[in-house]
Amino acid sequence: MNIIHQIKAGQVYRDSRNGNELHLVYLDSQHILLKDDENYARLMTRRDFGTSVGAGRFSVVGNAPVIAETAYKAIDLERIDDDGAKTARVLQAQGHTTAEYIQQAGHSELLDVPGIGEKNIEIMINRAGE
Repeated sequence: MNIIHQIKAGQVYRDSRNGNELHLVYLDSQHILLKDDENYARLMTRRDFGTSVGAGRFSVVGNAPVIAETAYKAIDLERIDDDGAKTARVLQAQGHTTAEYIQQAGHSELLDVPGIGEKNIEIMINRAGE
């Protein structure tokens, strides 16, 4: 089955497996982030999501207001520290995908992110500013 609509932030999808409505809150060239009404998040590759939409698992049921549009620049999270891929997955799963977040978050906030240690924080902040 082919996708017959453009996938974009703000769309609401129904999961045919459980009937839940999911809001597409973020997408880039490789990933999408869906949140349900209880604010649980689901991160998927764009390819897997497209396959699921094409197969009928998710169907678009409408649009929700976009809560905020930002001019923040996306950042290559894999180069943010010396253990790039692992840190990138953790930051993306928590929705932290901009250089501005990394630069403005305090040390204690970054330490609250699983897998990020004190020694990596300065490296991350400096690389986010490049």
